[in-house]
Amino acid sequence: MEQWPNSKQALEHCLRQVPEELADKLRREWHKLQKSRQRGQMSEHAVAQWQKRFEMAAGLQSRKLSLWPKDIAFPEALPVCQRLNDISALLSEHQVIIVAGETGSGKTTQLPKMCMQQGRGQRALIGHTQPRRLAARSVASRLSEELGPTGEQLVGYKIRFDDKVPETAAVAVMTDGVLLAELKSDPLLKRYDTLIIDEAHERSLNIDFILGYLKRLLPKRPDLKVIVTSATIETEKFSRHFGGAPVIEVSGRTYPVDIRYRPLTEPDEDVAREPIDGILLAVDELDREGPGDILVFLPGEREIRDTATALRQHYGPSREVLPLYARLSKAEQQRIFRPSNGRRIVLATNVAETSLTVPGIRYVIDTGLVRINRYSRRNKIARLPVEPVSQASANQRAGRCGRVASGICIRLYSEDDFASRPEFTDPEIKRVHLASVILKMLDLGLKDVERFPFLEPPERRDWRDGYRLLAMLNAIDQHGRLTRVGRWMAQLPLDPRLAAIIIAARQRHCLKEAAVICAGLSVVDPRERPFEKRQRADELHRRFDTEASDFWSWVNLWNYVHDLKQTLSGSQLRKQLKKEMLSWLRMRDWWETFRQIMDICRRLGWRANEQPGDYENLHKALLVGFPDRVGQKTAEGDYQGARHMRFKLIRSSAIFARLPQEKKRNPKWVVAGEIIETRSIFASIAAVIDPKWTIDVVPHLLKTTYFDAFWSKRRGMAMIERQRSLFGLIVEGRHPVPLDETDKKTARALLIREGLMARQWQTRSRAILACWKAIDQVKEEEAMARRRDRLVDDDVLFELWNARVPTSITRMPQLEKWLRRQSPQALNDWIFKPEELRRSEQDTPVAMPKFWKMGAIELPLSYCFEPGSEHDGVTVTVPVRLVGDLDAKQFDWMVPSLTHEKVTALIKTLPKNLRRNFVPAPDFARAALERMDRSGELLTELCLALTKMTGIELTPDDFEVTALPAHLRMRFRIVDEQGKVLAEGRDFDRLLKSLDTDIKMPESAPTARPVECWPHWPAGFRVPQKVCRTESGIRIQQFLALAPVSKDERRPWRADAVAVTDIADERQAAYVHYQGCVWLAWRQLADVVDWYLQQLPEKRQRQTLCKPWGSLHDLVAGLLWRQIGQTFGFDGQWIDEPTIETWVKTLRPEIYERLDGAVQHAFSIMQDA
Repeated sequence: MEQWPNSKQALEHCLRQVPEELADKLRREWHKLQKSRQRGQMSEHAVAQWQKRFEMAAGLQSRKLSLWPKDIAFPEALPVCQRLNDISALLSEHQVIIVAGETGSGKTTQLPKMCMQQGRGQRALIGHTQPRRLAARSVASRLSEELGPTGEQLVGYKIRFDDKVPETAAVAVMTDGVLLAELKSDPLLKRYDTLIIDEAHERSLNIDFILGYLKRLLPKRPDLKVIVTSATIETEKFSRHFGGAPVIEVSGRTYPVDIRYRPLTEPDEDVAREPIDGILLAVDELDREGPGDILVFLPGEREIRDTATALRQHYGPSREVLPLYARLSKAEQQRIFRPSNGRRIVLATNVAETSLTVPGIRYVIDTGLVRINRYSRRNKIARLPVEPVSQASANQRAGRCGRVASGICIRLYSEDDFASRPEFTDPEIKRVHLASVILKMLDLGLKDVERFPFLEPPERRDWRDGYRLLAMLNAIDQHGRLTRVGRWMAQLPLDPRLAAIIIAARQRHCLKEAAVICAGLSVVDPRERPFEKRQRADELHRRFDTEASDFWSWVNLWNYVHDLKQTLSGSQLRKQLKKEMLSWLRMRDWWETFRQIMDICRRLGWRANEQPGDYENLHKALLVGFPDRVGQKTAEGDYQGARHMRFKLIRSSAIFARLPQEKKRNPKWVVAGEIIETRSIFASIAAVIDPKWTIDVVPHLLKTTYFDAFWSKRRGMAMIERQRSLFGLIVEGRHPVPLDETDKKTARALLIREGLMARQWQTRSRAILACWKAIDQVKEEEAMARRRDRLVDDDVLFELWNARVPTSITRMPQLEKWLRRQSPQALNDWIFKPEELRRSEQDTPVAMPKFWKMGAIELPLSYCFEPGSEHDGVTVTVPVRLVGDLDAKQFDWMVPSLTHEKVTALIKTLPKNLRRNFVPAPDFARAALERMDRSGELLTELCLALTKMTGIELTPDDFEVTALPAHLRMRFRIVDEQGKVLAEGRDFDRLLKSLDTDIKMPESAPTARPVECWPHWPAGFRVPQKVCRTESGIRIQQFLALAPVSKDERRPWRADAVAVTDIADERQAAYVHYQGCVWLAWRQLADVVDWYLQQLPEKRQRQTLCKPWGSLHDLVAGLLWRQIGQTFGFDGQWIDEPTIETWVKTLRPEIYERLDGAVQHAFSIMQDA
């Protein structure tokens, strides 16, 4: 370029010299440079770089044109070439033309040459799509051969993982999937000026999508020409799709075919023959027609194997039986192209209808069946049912025997059956899941997906199923827009489920293993299984199985072959793989798919894991892609899947192959990578899982069912039973979970009602306990007053708690923690005040005793206002140790506030002839109480008072005490030392009888509890000294006293020491203490006893007199004790240590004479006795 183009017109003139694809780039760069030039910022270097790129592009275009053939030859024998002028004219006048013709018409190879003859493909490409990779390579090879010496530089092919399109190419043959992939980077398809959509009659998903996309694109690309070709196409439908595009038909090179109908069921027969029997009869019939190979169409591999066995048994080695189906290795497929000396019988699936032309076929046997891929809307799975073929497919099959000579087609069904079949096979878009289509369309930015102009739009429910799957995989949001996960999925060349697995594996550090598995599931299984070597192949492949997962078998196989690649050369590796029944080509596809996945992952910034992934994380990632393929074992041994679907594990699964014979039982839970429906529903790839993994992996798909909420006293929080299910399968059974995780408002309400109001929590918080105490105080006032109108109602109490508990707190431990952080003043304000708990400010506390005093003991009283209840009235709690000291008659008086009511009720129980003298009863009761002495028995005092008032004699038996209301009779609760209730009721005598008599204490026994013994007055001991202790929850006041510790209570002077004891009754305690003081004084004077005995005459005679009463020493010691007691008798006062010293000082001077007089008096009595 000599000078810079200063205008758009000049630029466009220049760009006509370069390929269209490069012209777009140069045009954009020129506009940027022009803007810089207008701002005065354009650099000479940038201009020079642009000019350099222009010159390179122009040179490329010039080189391409130099390779262009001057004359393009068209074989006149081909039917399509006979319509060359017609096709060229239509192509010049119309943007879209439809070319319909039978196989063999030459349209695939000649149409690109016709476009080149018109000058198309010079500045852009002629895109030529093929449904299969093999066809793309072979068509490109044939085209380059026909174009002459420069053909290889003008024609190339592009298939997955293999781009062989030279930069000078005019024609690019590609698979339809490759063209779809280019839409993302080139939505206007500017690389092409012509597109030939070949074999459109197959109506694959890709073809239908391309046709719909082109319909929208053509108005934006008026320069783009489109040719749609087909063998058995519905031409009118295609013409209408492209707005009345012209249709031109070309005839194929075929010979007459004799159609014979041999139905398996004859009109006069009730039972149908087996298909194999029908095939054998048909082969026998064709044997009589002359030489030629036979092609038998069967629905699947199993039918091929069964038929092959039957044919070999029937004909022996005289027939060469060859299977033909897609899963066969390339070598196995190539066997059908080798010449044979004898008659061959080729058993094929529908792969032989159009994909492969089997040479030498003169006869066709058509079972009329095909195993076709269909999506089950009900079960949400891919199905492979066996169905009758359409009329178009049946005609296509028949045409396979009319390629080289006239042929015969035997159909194993009736002519009426043929006539009743649909004219065409349903297009793939109506048979498969639409998730991948929707994902691709959304990624391309296509809006209003459901209105996309498909040739035959799918049903609305099919669209919904596609959207549901993408939503299940988190690829779209609630508005149907792509999420970040969805955008990642669209970049991966995988099925949406597999793409979701890759994304999940990245987060779980098992990206490499997941990529291996997903790549393996995306290609044809490389494990070959030749018909004659099935058992050997199974043994070899079983080496890679693991006990729990078919998916992991892919990883084991990958690692094994990877190790082989490190040690073997290329040719050695091929030989080794063939030896081990592994396809080299399919392994290569697997490697390439894996490489492409990892390349995309690296571009996205994802790093492969360096350490091997573990089983759990890998299968959690798999669950992301297959959450609706989880199965739970049933009692029948099969699996309950999603949406009430039942399926079985295929017997070749590694789960069965690796288990010991005694353990070959189905695992409880599995996830399936593929579920297909044939005669039954089978999971062909499966793994053992833990159902709880789904909670972590797909929480958005779980249906959570909550049952009634409840309060947990142990946890101190509201709980609710939760159950989780995945598509109807319970993956987590009912179990309690905190309610505040889902409903904080209800949880907080239950905290207040159950935890605080109902006190269903063992709290240690002083603030909460103080609030409860305030409430109890008001409740006790109600019970004392026997009225239910003091404490505020529950709603008001709830609001009082509600105002105190922070809104963020839903659990008792949380509340206690919060309270611990509050200041003393704040806690004081937080605690309830009794006045705010009362309904009325005028309500004042009721004066009722809380203890029943029994000497120094205070027995607690409790009040209950529940008429009709066993606990109604007043209850006194009595320790079992004190029941012997209890005077039950005193409790008949009740508490003062109930005494008048009880006396009134007693008067009303009198017989009528007596009762009428004491009317009104309340007035007589009040007057009688003024005359009654509470120290006596109630009924006795009442009789005396009423008799004095009226002169009518009454006895206690006149009153019917049992007729009194329950609350007017004291209720007793007897407890042990730990506070456990031993007995309770209103009849005290019956309660005593119900108790074990060993438990009761003697009525007058003091409670002596020695602590430590002393032979003298304890240091620091003072009298009187009171102590309080709690027993059985009852506060008991006691007095400490010094008591003589003697084994003989009748001879206290024999004591060895005194000990401090606690005694409840003060007078009794003072008396016991007096005894201890007498002993202390006696001990100081005891030396007088020994001195006196030494001086005593007639000692032996006197000893004899004392034998009935003990020893002489005991007599003198006892008389000394008596002298002390008579001198200083008990006057109820407490004696201290100085008093004892005074006693000793007072007695010592005269004790000898007094003791001698007492002894002599005692002897005189003994002598008289």
